[in-house]
Amino acid sequence: MKLKAPGATAATARSPINWFPGIFLAAFLTIISASSAVGKTGARGLNPAEEWVVAQATAGKIADLDGALNADHTKKFPEEKDRKLSAQFLEDLLTGTLPGVKMHRHGVRIIGAIIDESIDLRNAQIPWEVWLDHCQFNKNATFGSASSTRVVSFDGSTFNAEATFDRMKVGDIFFRRAVFEGPVNFASADIAGQFVASGAQFQNKEQGATFNSMKVRGHAFFSNAVFEGSVNFVSADIAGNFAAQEAKFQNKEKEASFNGMKVGGHAFFRNAVFEGPANFSLADFTSNFDATGAKFQNKEKGANFNSMKVGGHAFFIKAVFEGPVDFVRADVTSNFEADEAKFQDKEKGASFGSMKVGQNALFKKAVFEGPVDFGYADLARLDLSSSVLPKVAAQFRMQGMIYKYIRAVPKNEPESHKALLKLADQSAYTADVYSNLEEFFYARAIAPMQTKLSLQENVGSEKNTFAALLAPPLALLLVTGFGG
Repeated sequence: MKLKAPGATAATARSPINWFPGIFLAAFLTIISASSAVGKTGARGLNPAEEWVVAQATAGKIADLDGALNADHTKKFPEEKDRKLSAQFLEDLLTGTLPGVKMHRHGVRIIGAIIDESIDLRNAQIPWEVWLDHCQFNKNATFGSASSTRVVSFDGSTFNAEATFDRMKVGDIFFRRAVFEGPVNFASADIAGQFVASGAQFQNKEQGATFNSMKVRGHAFFSNAVFEGSVNFVSADIAGNFAAQEAKFQNKEKEASFNGMKVGGHAFFRNAVFEGPANFSLADFTSNFDATGAKFQNKEKGANFNSMKVGGHAFFIKAVFEGPVDFVRADVTSNFEADEAKFQDKEKGASFGSMKVGQNALFKKAVFEGPVDFGYADLARLDLSSSVLPKVAAQFRMQGMIYKYIRAVPKNEPESHKALLKLADQSAYTADVYSNLEEFFYARAIAPMQTKLSLQENVGSEKNTFAALLAPPLALLLVTGFGG
């Protein structure tokens, strides 16, 4: 019998059982091939921008997507859509889990990227320096509890949704001129070096910016920053300086709170503007507190410095307080300087009750349009020279005030004494006001005749009957030769 070679008819008539192994083999090879591709590019292929970023990063170069040029000097990535990086790519790149990529010691330095997806790096370990400068995050950016010992920079970047950095641990972190359109949270973040947000804009008006219990072991910079919503620095701990000169706190209703804040160096609020309530109660500043030229514009709740501690000098020179201000129980080790300051609230005024100043309390040329209360304040030296005080007697209180020196007229002791007596007569009456002045004059061996006569003139007034108690001791000073 002749054997026939298999022809076309035979091949066509092959049963499914015969051709199934061939299909299975082809599918298996396809899977293997795809698996190999995943090993090189991840779960998806890299787009041109991502491929270029990897090439730059592994070479130790900056990946400036906005400024990159082709050989003919045209832009390599001319449109925003060309500069997009996926969230997964960025997460893998920053954590060192991008397959087949060996990072350079310079780390990841990217400029001008667009990230459309939510990025989640919570609890991530970031082993190298990271720049994500002038990038745009269009969805939530989460770095909560992420950890890095290196520099992390978001200079000039825009966060269009929520940005979360709570409990993050990092070396130095930069947000210079960054823009936060959504709420931002730095609660309990731990910064080993510097926190720099100079010129940053915090634009969310509903939830604002939270720095509650944040710890910065170096300096914190917020100079020229703009806060459109609430600001919470409650219990923040800054080991070095806190700089917020010319910062603007623009929300007229929600508070800028520094309650319980600790600053180991100097605190700068020069020319800062507070349109809403400002709260510095229980804050502790180891060195100087400088609010020279600052404006506190809220007329309802005003500014609260109750029980604030300043280890050096406190400067409020030319500051303007449009609403009530509370310095009750504030403790300033060195000078308290409020020369040419303006206290404009006519109802609640300014309260310095039980305040303690270790050296000079200076209010030269200050203007008080409403009530002023120095009751039980402890001031080593009080200078009210050329200041404008309320004319209504009940609005000026000095009862129980302790001082070693007091002056009302500069460089002219006799005139100063006259002004002090007038001030005592103008104040809400208590015996303490006159008795304190008597002790002051006695200690300085000063009892000019005009002072005696001024006191005696007050003896007959119904309001100041206690002044009669002061005239004999002052007369005694004249007899014993201590006056003049």
